[in-house]
Amino acid sequence: MKQQPEGKPIKHYSIREVLLSWTVLAVIAVSVSVGYFLFDLSEKNFTSDWNTKIRYELSVLKQQVQHALTNDDFELADRTIAMMATHPTVQRIDLIKNNRYLFSTRRADIGRRYPGATNQATAIEVEPFEPLSMKPDSNLLHIVLPIHYYPEGSRQMERAAIYASYDLSGEYQAMMSEFSNKLALVLGILLLFFYGMARLIRGQVLTPMRQLRQYIDSQTRNDSGTTLAISGSREFQQLGIAFEQLHHHLRDSIRRVKHQHALERAFSQTFPDLALVIDSNGCICERFGSRNTDIPELDESVTGTLMWQWIDKSQQDKVRHCWQSALEQGQLIIESLYHAGMHLESRMSPFQQADSGNDQQHVLWVIRDVTELHRKQVEIEYRAHYDNLTNLGNREMALSVVQQQLDTARDVGLFGALLFIDLDHFKNINDSLGHPVGDAILREAASRLKHSSNDDDLCARIGGDEFLVVQGELVTDANVSIDRATTLASQLLEQFRQPFVYERHTFHLSASIGISVFPFQQTTAADLIRQADTAMYYAKANGRNAWSLFNEHMQRETQDKLNLVNDLHDAIKAQLFSLVFQPQVDENNCVTGAEVLCRWMNHGKPVRPDIFIAAAEEANLIVDLGDWILSESCSLLQQWIQQGCLPAEFERLAINISPAQFLDPEFLDRLLHHTKVANLAPEMIELEITEGVFVRDKSLVRELIHRLVKLGYAVSLDDFGTGYSSLSYLQSLPIQTLKIDRSFVNHIHNADKANANIIDYIIQLGRNLKLEIIAEGVETREQHDYLLKHGCGKFQGYLFSAPLNPKDFIDYLSPVET
Repeated sequence: MKQQPEGKPIKHYSIREVLLSWTVLAVIAVSVSVGYFLFDLSEKNFTSDWNTKIRYELSVLKQQVQHALTNDDFELADRTIAMMATHPTVQRIDLIKNNRYLFSTRRADIGRRYPGATNQATAIEVEPFEPLSMKPDSNLLHIVLPIHYYPEGSRQMERAAIYASYDLSGEYQAMMSEFSNKLALVLGILLLFFYGMARLIRGQVLTPMRQLRQYIDSQTRNDSGTTLAISGSREFQQLGIAFEQLHHHLRDSIRRVKHQHALERAFSQTFPDLALVIDSNGCICERFGSRNTDIPELDESVTGTLMWQWIDKSQQDKVRHCWQSALEQGQLIIESLYHAGMHLESRMSPFQQADSGNDQQHVLWVIRDVTELHRKQVEIEYRAHYDNLTNLGNREMALSVVQQQLDTARDVGLFGALLFIDLDHFKNINDSLGHPVGDAILREAASRLKHSSNDDDLCARIGGDEFLVVQGELVTDANVSIDRATTLASQLLEQFRQPFVYERHTFHLSASIGISVFPFQQTTAADLIRQADTAMYYAKANGRNAWSLFNEHMQRETQDKLNLVNDLHDAIKAQLFSLVFQPQVDENNCVTGAEVLCRWMNHGKPVRPDIFIAAAEEANLIVDLGDWILSESCSLLQQWIQQGCLPAEFERLAINISPAQFLDPEFLDRLLHHTKVANLAPEMIELEITEGVFVRDKSLVRELIHRLVKLGYAVSLDDFGTGYSSLSYLQSLPIQTLKIDRSFVNHIHNADKANANIIDYIIQLGRNLKLEIIAEGVETREQHDYLLKHGCGKFQGYLFSAPLNPKDFIDYLSPVET
């Protein structure tokens, strides 16, 4: 306990003085607070009311004046502004145009040159209307309203401005007078309330406390015969009884504490661990227990120092926090510490200790060296859960973590993913160069795996050259989980494509990755890993150095796709495909063009275009297939032109270009080559691209489209509204045509009208951007009539013709020619 310095007497204050002082302070504080908030409320209400009123007046004035100026009705505009002079708060209203007063409430200024903004107040733009700010020393408020209008019969926009001056000083003074009356009433009520509280406290608190103090003084003088009689409330009477009981209880407790203290001192001398007593300031005031310790800093000289000074700096905050927690919570706090290479167990327990006649809160701190025990636990846990070669988790750890993630995902309704990675052709390295080289490759592969993964992801080696990555973060959407997993898979593939170097050997490897998303139909962690393993083999079957996402039909589809890709390779080499052409007609049923479509008969059976086109894209065959379609289309178009088969209304042939083909570095050169060989004008070719191409390199796509249009080719946007659907590329790119997807056309007459509204929007958007609109998939007269009525100018679909082979297409054109 701190001692009072000599020569400085201790000041004592009575409760009566304290209560009186605080009452005065409370009256002042409450009065000021109430006055402030009452004034703030009054001023805000005043500002809000006048802000609304002036906003309305000026908005109406602007509309009327702008309407009059648009209709060249200057008399109406003059009269409208002159009427504002009747408002008591309006000082003046001016209409300024070309720095001259066009109209004004001060008639003498009309026609004069406007001298400029006034310096008495700040001009405020009303659009958007800002809140007014009124101050006692501010009498005027100046507001500027810009006006933009087109005079009748003119396309050139005119500009003018309304300058309005308001004087609100009178209204502000009236508001202040009302505020003063309210404040006086509130202060009177507060004074009456505090006066009543003072009387109540004196009778119910101060008098009983004086009696209680007299009893305590008598006990201090060891006057045991004195009894306590307290008048006033029942609570103070009960408090007096409690004081008497406490006095007798303390005498008995002192005797028991002395006995217990002697017993504890005897016990401490035989204590095997090190113990420190910490006072309320955090200082070590006593040391007992083991005399021989492996912690040299905790010798006898540690007493008198702060408890956290001896330990490593990195642990000092933890020690301080444990001490504070023990004091605040009043219970045992156990924590692990690390100091000078040793693992320590810290136990802190609070207790009351008499210090200079006063009980103070102290802490007993027991410190035990558990370094050897910790080392053994770490070694056992590591061997049970980690792979010795790569230091990644092993199969047991992976199964445990996967099961935990799977259970958590089911419980909280989230989604996660795991990746099964297998090194391609790794067995050849082990067989040819031996296991030491293979082990080095596996260690490097594990390092790359950790480098590409997030800190909260689990990376494990589950056997041989097989690895597993379990993403630690669960997400709310399965698609987001798939995107994150596929992004990580792509990064890992790029990492494994980098050369592996060991001593004088350089290896070029790749990996196959299977991805499984949970929770869906999986029941256990083993099922989930097995699914990812199946997806990994699906990636291997599709050429390795790739990733694959598991689905329920993958095992069956793997074989089917493998067969399809093999047949597709052969068909491209042998050019076993054929082309059909679907006419495009205008509103007069004249054929203005045709779309080229590809067909394939595989072993005598037709294969749907969406199936073999998708397979060609997956197998990286779409560029070769698209190049054949482009070459064959140009050749047929040249024949028709030479033979004079095309009608005069025929504009161009539309050829679908896949994103991979469009972004191929040689695409433009091949297009120019085929067009030149066929001796075709570029204007006869229209390239149909989908919105998916804009998801790639936007700058490259934008540059390529500009080059194509500059060369004379037409570019149309196919399946508009079903994909990327960004308006930015429509505004910035020279696209000539929008094709409305058949999915919208087929459902024009649905009850919810959603597709019809989308079609209306696409047509209106195209017309605003001056683009041609073609609707594909038109099959009924009702669809055609609806599209024609709403502004669509071209159509394509079975209502006019199915896709036709070259001979039938020319025959279809014959009636048009005659």
